[in-house]
Amino acid sequence: MEKDLYNKKHLGKVYFVENDLLIENVWLTITEDEMYFETSAPLPSKQTWKLITGSFNKIGGDITLLNCDTRGGSFSGSGGSLQKVFFRQLVQYRKLKLEDLSFKGIVLISPAFTRWVQQTERIEYSNNHLKIKIPERNVIAKIETEEFKLQIISDFAKMANGHEFQALHQMVIKVTLKELGTLEKLLEIATKIRKFILFATNANPEFSHITLLDKDKDKLPLLLKPKPLNDKKFSQNIKIRYLHTRKHLAKILISWLSDEKLELAIDLILSRQYNTTMSSSAFFFNTCVALESNFDRFKELNYKNHETNAQNRIDAISTLIEKTQLREWFENKAKFWKEPVLRRKFEKYKPTIKAIADLTFPHSTTKLLDCIVATRNDIAHRAESKNCFSDIELFLAGKLLEFTFKIELLKYYEIDVKSEANNLVRTASSHLRMLATMNNYNVPKKDDKPFKLKGK
Repeated sequence: MEKDLYNKKHLGKVYFVENDLLIENVWLTITEDEMYFETSAPLPSKQTWKLITGSFNKIGGDITLLNCDTRGGSFSGSGGSLQKVFFRQLVQYRKLKLEDLSFKGIVLISPAFTRWVQQTERIEYSNNHLKIKIPERNVIAKIETEEFKLQIISDFAKMANGHEFQALHQMVIKVTLKELGTLEKLLEIATKIRKFILFATNANPEFSHITLLDKDKDKLPLLLKPKPLNDKKFSQNIKIRYLHTRKHLAKILISWLSDEKLELAIDLILSRQYNTTMSSSAFFFNTCVALESNFDRFKELNYKNHETNAQNRIDAISTLIEKTQLREWFENKAKFWKEPVLRRKFEKYKPTIKAIADLTFPHSTTKLLDCIVATRNDIAHRAESKNCFSDIELFLAGKLLEFTFKIELLKYYEIDVKSEANNLVRTASSHLRMLATMNNYNVPKKDDKPFKLKGK
């Protein structure tokens, strides 16, 4: 969104397409919290509109406001009674019709993503011939699903006037639907991409430019209410480098954009970035649930043996039950036998947890896992944590599990997390120790009694 549109009132007129009503002398405002226009004229009785068109010279002339509503009616000011109409999206340079609300694609640019990729293309300048050579557009990754195609393009935005020439490097993410789709569908894809950028960069993933592609692939600049995250308040995190993921980027993005179960876990892992004041207990619990829910994705093949053995026991007992109704009841109730208990699920992550925790929690990893499981159960069943961890230990344990999730997910995508050039396990361990130091946590000695687990 162009910054010169923020926090200013823009005078123009609007047309309620669904009511065939024109209202002039309307003031439109865009802030970081809301987008709306105000008018003293009577509004239609209807309180929601799919689209309202308008003309505002300082916002590009013709515009279309999408998904509009009144949210609470009128209020009084020095100029009399005013009414606000809020909108969620603004399309520049075009007055759309209701039949135009199907689109072919969306183009996204995120400064954080551009910085993360760090392409090597450079502008070449020749003193002798006063020539400037700008690198050509270059597709660095592309994927295709049943619904859409996605390209990541390295490009340079060129700007010139009578006195200067500028070329700004940017990574362009272009999504093209195979069939026309709704704006909501495109924004859903954009939201998933935004989460990937946040996960990979640990920086504010906000899009600086969003462009819709209509049915003829004409470009329509789109303004949304921004959702900037204050990345200065983000806690220490491991750095996932594009250089070490680029060979796997297509596979990662296909999974990221299509796997609903993964998306739920990612939401939990990113929750503290969206809410930097989240309590330590809520953050710890979210990271626990993220690891639990993705156990099937991360588990090793030997857990298949556990499932097979459990099914064999179920079958053996089932054959001894003569009554059909009772046998079906038993088979349904015994399904949970194939699922490892929570403690066993966390045992799968023990090598990664031990490697990361060693500098901060130098105790028995078995006792550390016991404490994690006991605390997770306390929070789940009593909404509080009474066992094991102090508040700072609870935060550090949450970061430990967050790092573990990220590393296990990268391993799932076959990325080497222990290479000399990219040892994320060692980096995670150092970051956890650094967080402990920054929070004045005295790392206990190895022979100290670990934590305060009841009954242990």
